[in-house]
Amino acid sequence: MSDFFDLPDDWKIAGHDQAVNPPTPNKGLIITGLGGKGKLFRYFVVISVKPGVKLKPNLQKIVSKKFTALFPANKAELEKIKLKPDHLELLILINMDIAVEKIIMSLISAINQFKPVLHENYLVVNNRVLTSAEIRRYLKEPSLAVVKSWMEKQK
Repeated sequence: MSDFFDLPDDWKIAGHDQAVNPPTPNKGLIITGLGGKGKLFRYFVVISVKPGVKLKPNLQKIVSKKFTALFPANKAELEKIKLKPDHLELLILINMDIAVEKIIMSLISAINQFKPVLHENYLVVNNRVLTSAEIRRYLKEPSLAVVKSWMEKQK
């Protein structure tokens, strides 16, 4: 069995940038399409809003403050936030030892604590930033069945 895999160039670059030390027999190397920083993996997240709610510009500051207060930099970092009227787009770094769900659900709960505006279901990928068309398709029907079907089509 070969020790080398033929990966697409963008994955090779992401793996190179992500690797702190080369893998050893007791330590593997995890490569994701969006890369990472040290022990933090990068994820693209879409969180939809509840029906009838329009997000206001001040929510971007609130989300940034809540995120910073909830998670020290060694656990998670918010790199980018894009506020749309019907959803949030986040580019975040999350420690490899922490479940993505824990971070995202904690953030959603903190935002919804005062006024429930965000859905508890969300879409997260770590291989690339989704296009506007892909996000629109997800937002039309953000059920688990639709997400599973969508993921199958991406293969």
